[in-house]
Amino acid sequence: MTSAEKLQKALDDAGLTVTEFARKGNFTREAVRLWLSGGGIREKSLYIVAKVLDLDPEELRDDDDEPEVDTLGKRLKKLRLSQSLTQQDLAVASGISMTLISRVENGNLLSLSNESINSLSRYFDVPTSHFTDLMPRKKGALVSSETKASSVKNKTSYLSDLEKVIAWKKQGVISEKEFQELKLKIIQDL
Repeated sequence: MTSAEKLQKALDDAGLTVTEFARKGNFTREAVRLWLSGGGIREKSLYIVAKVLDLDPEELRDDDDEPEVDTLGKRLKKLRLSQSLTQQDLAVASGISMTLISRVENGNLLSLSNESINSLSRYFDVPTSHFTDLMPRKKGALVSSETKASSVKNKTSYLSDLEKVIAWKKQGVISEKEFQELKLKIIQDL
């Protein structure tokens, strides 16, 4: 059973709709829909999702013995297939060449330009970090104003995560120990 299927079962068992779960966990509905479509739950989010559903995080992981390596190509392909698109459909809709999409999905290209990332993020309605957190970082690379803006957005995202964790602590959703662990994980991710 995949993590998406397990999450759907957990929501069904709890009698929660996507909107109710999103509200209870202080998540966006888009993030929950992405998780349910097989987009994968990031490690730090997995613990929070499990806590909100009163589950052990292991109960939400895929059944595979070996965790699947998450790559830019796999994420892009999952998103594309979740909307029943061919590579050609995505190329036309996003303005990115089919060759480029194919190379990324096949693992022959490990990164994309900011323009391509922004185009895909807008099309799939996901944050740019959904793609950039899997791209290799180049040492000594010049930082463009677009990259700086993306960095500010990512830091804003981390602040938002921190605010959620603080809210959960105040609401009694998580213990002091869990609060400290999550806070440390968020700060380390910066």
